[in-house]
Amino acid sequence: MKMLHNLKKKVLINLKALVFLSGILFVSSCLQRVDEANNQAYLINATSDTIVCRIGKDRFIYYNDSHLIPPHATLTLADALESSVFDIESSKGTINKDTIFVYRGDDSVVWSPPFRSLPSHIHSFYNKNAWTIKPGGFDDDYEIGTFVIYDNDFN
Repeated sequence: MKMLHNLKKKVLINLKALVFLSGILFVSSCLQRVDEANNQAYLINATSDTIVCRIGKDRFIYYNDSHLIPPHATLTLADALESSVFDIESSKGTINKDTIFVYRGDDSVVWSPPFRSLPSHIHSFYNKNAWTIKPGGFDDDYEIGTFVIYDNDFN
């Protein structure tokens, strides 16, 4: 009988320890940073063709990456904790400092920094008014910026 009592006591202690450790793991996983807690910048291809986006400085492309964006698809340009979507730096480039080269077949468009506030009818990557900015994150503390490339950008 005493042996059964000791066995129950050990099982109860182990069960309490398991519940305690599970609680710690649960709480620590809730505290981890998630992607939604960042400013995010997206480039949307609204054309019916695949386009190529390259990022460079002063008309010299210094990133080896060519980002193929299929028709009606989205490229995540950046996802980072910065003061604004317009200040993001990422492995794909520094959004507020680099030149954006976009190619569609033989057509191309080049947008050069810096960001500025122009009338909304001027469609340029570096026109803040050409972007759609909406709040993001858990408490709307972050920005989600979207820039759309249209067929008429290549005219």
